[in-house]
Amino acid sequence: MADLALFQNASRGPALAVFVRAQLGQDQEVDATLRSLAALQPPYAPREIHVLADAAPEPLPGLPQLRHVAATTLAAQAQAINALTATGSCSWLLCVEAGDVFTPAGLASTLLTVIDAPDLRAICTDELMRDDEGNLSALLRPDFNLDLLLSMPSGMARHWLFRREAFLEAGGFDPACVDAAEFDLLLRLIDAGGIEG
Repeated sequence: MADLALFQNASRGPALAVFVRAQLGQDQEVDATLRSLAALQPPYAPREIHVLADAAPEPLPGLPQLRHVAATTLAAQAQAINALTATGSCSWLLCVEAGDVFTPAGLASTLLTVIDAPDLRAICTDELMRDDEGNLSALLRPDFNLDLLLSMPSGMARHWLFRREAFLEAGGFDPACVDAAEFDLLLRLIDAGGIEG
């Protein structure tokens, strides 16, 4: 309960925008992601949810902040995220793939990190991985390590929260690097301001 009080009493709690990137034919995956977001209770629910897909998802109760953006190519999705972030009001953004599922405790602990460290420019999240038999295992990321990021970009550059101001100052996602958009952005953030924050 102390964590909830900290969150509710923060003078400017973190307003999060979540971008769900989908490819053609991923309706079920989009639905799984949105249902996990609909299960989140305030104050841990994202303020904005944007689904970047060919077709609008089925509306779900509890997701009034859901918006559809017709964008299926990686380049179009990167451009849409840049534009929506530039015109939006959320202080943080997170990109996920259709089929990624949120856990209430995971997002809550990440957002509490934002409150505890207001000078951060980006925050990596931990993950749970489900094998073919349905068993869960934790993928716990260490404190930021540049060598690890460079040696394992596919594993270390996913699911980062980016501070809106830092994202925009760095130029957002580069449509020319869409296969590694987060990785490219992290490298530009490091180049501009070092590994602090």
